[in-house]
Amino acid sequence: MHTPRTRSVERAAVPIFQILFLAAIFHAAVAIEAPTGLEIRTGDRSIVLHWDRNAEPNLSGYRVYRSLSSDGPFVAQSPSLITSPGFCDVSVSVVNGQANYYRVTALTTSAEESLPSVTLAAVPRPFANDDEFLDYIQQTHFDYFWYLANPNNGLIPDRSTPTSPCNIAAVGFGLTAIGIGIDRGWLRTCGLDCRPRRPSPAVDATRTCPTTGAYRHRELRGGTARG
Repeated sequence: MHTPRTRSVERAAVPIFQILFLAAIFHAAVAIEAPTGLEIRTGDRSIVLHWDRNAEPNLSGYRVYRSLSSDGPFVAQSPSLITSPGFCDVSVSVVNGQANYYRVTALTTSAEESLPSVTLAAVPRPFANDDEFLDYIQQTHFDYFWYLANPNNGLIPDRSTPTSPCNIAAVGFGLTAIGIGIDRGWLRTCGLDCRPRRPSPAVDATRTCPTTGAYRHRELRGGTARG
């Protein structure tokens, strides 16, 4: 027997179920999450972006969009996909004192594009002195080692090109950069725990390798910075 109260509960449950069902469909339709952790460094007619690497196995690459207005329109800044979580904008459109707005999307291997990341503004300007210039150079280089390291094995590519191998020298620089980043306050407040990863193969290699420079700078073929 249905009382008026049970009927009202049943009627209320229907919209809730529909909302959950539609939310599940929407999540399935968004085949890849939007990039997170977007960071921007500004210099003299130059803007450098980095963001956290997506963890989805079907990740194909990223697109960086720029606009001169926070409301858009946003235009893709590269004709091809960006395979690393970083982008350096030194185009003629980057003018000192002019605000630029950036957002990043991720794409799957089937060309499905994510929702955009948060939009961040950046205003390039001339360096006030040599110290400011050196700070910019040091911080953007730290970002390279931090953001391009493979979160699964700690390996770091020798270059930012998609096919670049990893070597112990690059990983060694990256390990040293972590201490510098902590000292300079460049890591987020969550510290090292915000990017958990297994110990780098370079750590085990340095325990047993000979003192010959040729061995220490060999390419690490057992793993890559891409996966």
